[in-house]
This record gives sequence, structure tokens and C-alpha cells, in this order.
Amino acid sequence: MDIGQASSEDPRSGGLREAYAQTGLTLEQLWLRYFALGGDADLVDVDACLAGLVPVAPDQHDLLAHAVNERLDELLREHRVPYRRAIRTGRPATGPLAALLELLDAAGSTAPERLPALVAGAGRLLGAEMVVHLVDHEQHGLVRLPTADPARRTRQSLDSTMAGRAFRTQQILSSDREGRARLWVPVVDGADRVGVLEVRLPSAAELYDPALRQHCQWLASLLGHVLTSMSSYGDELEGFRRNRPLAPSSELIWQQLPPLTAGTDGFVLAGMLEPSYEAGGDAYDYTLSEHRVSLASSTRWGTACPPPWSPRPPWPPTAAPAGTPAASSSRRRRSTTSSRPPSPAASSRPVR
Repeated sequence: MDIGQASSEDPRSGGLREAYAQTGLTLEQLWLRYFALGGDADLVDVDACLAGLVPVAPDQHDLLAHAVNERLDELLREHRVPYRRAIRTGRPATGPLAALLELLDAAGSTAPERLPALVAGAGRLLGAEMVVHLVDHEQHGLVRLPTADPARRTRQSLDSTMAGRAFRTQQILSSDREGRARLWVPVVDGADRVGVLEVRLPSAAELYDPALRQHCQWLASLLGHVLTSMSSYGDELEGFRRNRPLAPSSELIWQQLPPLTAGTDGFVLAGMLEPSYEAGGDAYDYTLSEHRVSLASSTRWGTACPPPWSPRPPWPPTAAPAGTPAASSSRRRRSTTSSRPPSPAASSRPVR
């Protein structure tokens, strides 16, 4: 078989020779790189393969191609050799995976106030403009996170807006008013509702694209986790949720409280702290497991609150530390007893 015949039957062999000519490597240098990758053909076989005289096995051809490509990556990235088997692609430039990676990679090394810009950049990879709206402490409205002017805050009511309806119903809603096509996607961290993601689309025809809705839901789910984790790094994100400053006691209480909502596949637990800006010592704590729910609450006067499922009304109040110490005490007690099975004589009853 001559060289011309080999090239006509398998053009990839010719591509290997042409690419090898661009590397500037000697035959011995190429063979050493190929051998380091796990190749088992000797120097004579590699020379015959490059000359188009004797083909090598497909896996050995790919090892040679990889050795050549590594050298080309060092020199000229535009010269690439095709592999004989399907090779997984690298990081995509557009699409849902690119948007998720854009947000995930940058979230770990950026300041909390830059999160709106990161979300906007991830949205552009999906061909949309995205804006984040966070729910305020009173659960009365949604506050837009600005990407340019931090002093400008736009609020939307939970009762009379599309964003509020999406937050309350936990469903993706669409609107097309005044030629502006938008999707409103709920943002949650587990079961805890955090806000709404506004997705502005170039045309109304994309509003009912099921794939686009799924991609936006993926991004919103990741955004919920990122928002919750980044909120503890500074006051920028938390400041948008406040309509007025918190009292010092409320600052301590809110830092110790668990998420307002938590749930499993069989149970959902939700709590609220009012007045949210002047909590003087009221607090609650809970834990969820597959078969059991534990709830502890205390008032500012240091008494435990009777739960609605109390077996004997009125439930006698017991002494309990108020506020922040109550939450810490509850968790310490829970951590020491969670590994032991509940006693049959225990006063707690399963939640129904």
C-alpha cells in the first residue's frame, strides 16, 4: 500500500501526518510523548504509521493523535487532529450548562454585591436578561437587586403582581405586556422561598418553550442555594431585604434561627417571627428526620410555647432560656439525644 492510497482510504491518517509536521518534534520526541501516554507501539511502527505504510490499532492512533494535539496546544491551537471515536466536549460556550457553570464558578470567589451581575451574565448565555427579586423580612414584598445603582430599590407587592403570584404559588408564570415577554421563576433554597427570578425574553414565542422553562428552573434552583450561602458573607444582600434597621436583639435572633421553611417528601414546616424587626426574645428551632419532627419555641419571658398538637391543654409552661440561648440550648440537647431511640414514655407525640 503506497502513501497516496492510504491517504485516500483514511483521510485521518493524512491529518495526523500534516499535524505532526506542524509540531516541530523529532520522531523520537513524539514517540516518547506517545509512550508516556500509554502507547505500546515501537518506534518503527510509529514511523511506518506516520509514513502511511502500516496502520496502527485505532486506540494507538488516538494516543498518537493525543500526543500531537498536546504539542499543538503548546504551539498553535487552531491545528487539531480528529479522533476516531467520539470524544466528550469540553465546557460549552452557550446553553443551560454554560449558564450554571458561569454562576457556580464565580460564586465562590466573588463579593455578595456582585451576584446580580453574575446572574445577568448567566442569563445572557441562555439568550435572556435576568433580574433577581428577594423577599423582604415581613414577607410582604419583593425587592429587586440592582445591577448598576445600588441605591435604587424597586419593590413589588406579593398580592398584586406577577412576581408575587409566582412567589406565592411556586409556579413559573409568564407575562407579555406592552411587548415585553417575561417569565417569573420562583427561587427556593430547599423548601425555603427566597425570591423570584425575572427572565426577560426577546420574543413572546419563547414564553412557552418547555426546554427554556426547565433551564430557567435549574438556574433558579442553583441561585437559591448560592443566595443563602452568600448572605452570611456580608450585609449587602441582607440589606435589601430590610425596610428598616433591625433592633440589636432581632439581629441576634435572626442569626440563630433556622430557615423559615423546611420539609421532606412527607412533611413541610414553616415559621415566622413577628414583629420581625423588634423580636425581643421569641425564638423557635426544629429538626426534621424521615419519621420524626421536633419543634422547640420560647417566648421573651423565658417560657416554652405550647404546640397546637399538645396532648393536654393547657400545656404547663416550663422554664426555658429566652431568645438566642434557647435556640443554642435546644440544639445542644438535640445533638446529645438524636443518636438514641426515643423513649416509649416520652411526652412528645408524632406530628400529624
